[in-house]
Amino acid sequence: MGNFSQDLKTGEKAENFLIKELEAELPGLKSTQGNFPDYDLISDSGYTIEVKFDAISKTTGNVGFEYECGNHPSGLASTKAIEWIHIYYLTDKWVYVRIRTNNLKSFIKDNWNELKKVKGGDRNSSKLILIDSEDFANNFPYKEIS
Repeated sequence: MGNFSQDLKTGEKAENFLIKELEAELPGLKSTQGNFPDYDLISDSGYTIEVKFDAISKTTGNVGFEYECGNHPSGLASTKAIEWIHIYYLTDKWVYVRIRTNNLKSFIKDNWNELKKVKGGDRNSSKLILIDSEDFANNFPYKEIS
C-alpha cells in the first residue's frame, strides 16, 4: 500500500512543475483545491488538465491508467479533463506526455483486447490498464523533464 500523504505531496509537486511549464500557453493555470475528482488543473480560459505522476513506472517499465475503483468508474473513465498529462519513467529519465483525454480513451478502446489489465492500488480495489513504457512512448510524443 502506498503512503497517501507522500503521494499527495509528490502529486502537488508535479502539478506545480506543470503550472510553471505551461504558464505561457495557458494563462492563469492553477490547481483545483480540495477533493475535486473531475480534473487537477484549470486555466483562466476554462481549459482543464488531469495530471498523473506514475512513480511506480520506474520499477515496472509500464505506465498505468486507473479506470475503476471500488466497482465505480474512476481515473481515466471518470475524468472531465480536456487534456491528460502523464509523468512517467522512460529508460533512464523522467518524461511527460500531453494527450487530449478523448484521444487517450480512443487509443485504449481501440487496443482494449491487447492491453494488460490488473488490479492494484490500495487494498487492490482499483482496476488498471498497463502499457509498456516504450510502447507508450512510441505512440505518444513525450518531453523530457530536466
